[in-house]
Amino acid sequence: MGRRSFGSRLYSWVRRWPHVAGLLFAIVVVAIVSAGLVYFAPEKVRDAALKIKNDANLLAQLLPATLPEPSKIESAYWLPQNWSSRQRYWFHHTSQGTATIPVPYQWFLALERPELSFSYTSLTDDDYLRRLGFIPSPGSNDFAGNAPSYGYHKDGPNGDGGSPGWTPNLPDNPNGLPVGFAILKGGVDPTTGASYEDQIGLTCAACHTGHLEYKNVSLRFDGGPAMVNLGEVERVIGLSIGYTLILPWRFERFASRLEQIKGQGVERKQLRSDLELALQKIKKQKVQGDGLLTGQGVADLDEGFGRLDALNRIGNQVFYSNLLDPLTGELPDPLFKGNFARHDAPVSFPPIWDTPYFLWAQYDASVLNELVRNSGEA
Repeated sequence: MGRRSFGSRLYSWVRRWPHVAGLLFAIVVVAIVSAGLVYFAPEKVRDAALKIKNDANLLAQLLPATLPEPSKIESAYWLPQNWSSRQRYWFHHTSQGTATIPVPYQWFLALERPELSFSYTSLTDDDYLRRLGFIPSPGSNDFAGNAPSYGYHKDGPNGDGGSPGWTPNLPDNPNGLPVGFAILKGGVDPTTGASYEDQIGLTCAACHTGHLEYKNVSLRFDGGPAMVNLGEVERVIGLSIGYTLILPWRFERFASRLEQIKGQGVERKQLRSDLELALQKIKKQKVQGDGLLTGQGVADLDEGFGRLDALNRIGNQVFYSNLLDPLTGELPDPLFKGNFARHDAPVSFPPIWDTPYFLWAQYDASVLNELVRNSGEA
């Protein structure tokens, strides 16, 4: 008599233990349905989980947020504001020395959106960054050829295209990142003197450039309030790194994409170690901040689109984060914990057309002179 097949043994087991088999089948079905929901409708799962506390709320933090779908844009126009297109583009993409985004520039280009997908989906895709509130911008390599389709036209001071005035060099934006993104080159670690890889940061234009959309036309203007969601940008980058480390195929896609960008091979083991270190730093700062707020019995307010508690964010960076030991991540004096403030005063990004006339800056007139304010931001 031959050995019984797996199928016949499974059938006998099911007949012998029908209730256990039914329970296991139900668990498998629930797991498949849950995985399907997370894959095909992660935003809806997150919205539902946010309404529940504890473990479900933790699940919500691991899923992408609900973002508006990008509208259809057929044409774009930057309103005449007494400067040339090159001057405007210079303002949009010239680095202020900031490295707002906590990953190297080339990593940022190679990262994927925090979504479960079978194929590569770029984090820097124009439509995706538009969903976060950013305004698309042409690449610097062929600015003259592509500028008109992004709304940059041949205008000059007082609308005189033949008299452009000051003509700046084009800032470096080869990959066509949106308005307000800038590459920081030649950065140096102040604690070690070591050179940084090229970093990526935000400029004033990220928060103080507005746009209106009407009948598939985008009207854009400098100095107006932006509609970006910078809090979600932070979370998106952290989730993207986390997904890249957890899912092996996603890490391989990231490494392959990075090799294309660099034009040379990358050592996988070292890359994974560097990614883990970056994520660990982000998580540690998040855990420390949450712990300090929990000890105070408070929590950050969700700033959302078009709003930011910029003053407390800058204060936390200058008077708390910048004081952390770069190697251990610890404070040199426990008393400095009192410097950390919650994000509790999000306000709309203000228009800045009349800023030169102010003696005091910020909504609460707490900073004397706009140059003092700028030094805090830098």
